[in-house]
Amino acid sequence: MPDPSLRQLENQGLLALNDAVAPADATLVVVGVARGGTSLAAGVLDALGVFLGDAAHPPVYEDLRLSRAFEDRDSDRIAAVVADYNARHRRWGWKRPGAVHYLDRVHARLRHPRYLVVFKDIFSVSNRNRISMANDILPGMRRALDEYQKVLDFLQRYQPPALLISYDKALRDKQGFVDATIAFCGLTPEASARERALAFITPSPKAYMEAT
Repeated sequence: MPDPSLRQLENQGLLALNDAVAPADATLVVVGVARGGTSLAAGVLDALGVFLGDAAHPPVYEDLRLSRAFEDRDSDRIAAVVADYNARHRRWGWKRPGAVHYLDRVHARLRHPRYLVVFKDIFSVSNRNRISMANDILPGMRRALDEYQKVLDFLQRYQPPALLISYDKALRDKQGFVDATIAFCGLTPEASARERALAFITPSPKAYMEAT
């Protein structure tokens, strides 16, 4: 039988930074690079019953309604979408890998934001882009590295509540990942929702590969 005292020495691939009790009206932001595992975290939130936006659909779960407002730098539209979602849902989430380029604006516009930050090795990220998009491997690795640097700069500058997630370890320890997500986000899902979240976690899901 494993020694329980050694559990604290294991690298579980999960770490909450600047954590505090999640307010009931928190906004849950999934952060990471494109093809970097953000759909895994977003899909788990969806399975747990978190609203991810009017235009968020599987298998990528990206709400283009809010994303386009941010990327068009349309302050009025951002305010309108955020106000709408806040009014309809005490707690909701949003995922957009491109947000790594404007996280400071995201942080300023969302209500009590909490970040689920997914990390995947840069070769794996770039190789997926090579397979899916015919991108060159080395520039893709450098781009992923630069984008992760932006995420780290944001975390250091603002020190928000953030759950750091290793994509590979999340796949290997589904229960640990789902339970850490539930705790960090302040969720109280029914047992059936937790089981849906566990069942969702699958390496290289066919629907995602076909869609991307």
